[in-house]
Amino acid sequence: MKLYDKLGKTIPEQSSVLVSESQTVILNEVKQSSDNIVKFVGIEYIETSYDDKNMIKSYYCNLCDCKFNDSNAKDEHLNGKRHRLAYKVLIKRIFENYVSLLLRKKSIQIFKLMRIIKLNYQV
Repeated sequence: MKLYDKLGKTIPEQSSVLVSESQTVILNEVKQSSDNIVKFVGIEYIETSYDDKNMIKSYYCNLCDCKFNDSNAKDEHLNGKRHRLAYKVLIKRIFENYVSLLLRKKSIQIFKLMRIIKLNYQV
């Protein structure tokens, strides 16, 4: 805390979920490496599996269909080219679907307005 004050930097916020009384899983992971803050993209597609003692057993990426046994491998995957590209393709597809849906709704509204205008001005 004092180091952050000396350097004039803000402390990164981390939201966490209590899994058990002794263990906390960090959802929005923020890693700090040599003055650069790296925020992982697509972390919401990582599933964590637990064993009987409620300890982390493995991680699974639904986006890339990959399985990892430790958090370092998961972090490397989240920083990797394959995961970032898969995330970019998914976001692009979602955005294109959203835009096409908006355009369809707009065109339907325009046709309805044209129909109303034609009905009002017909003699």
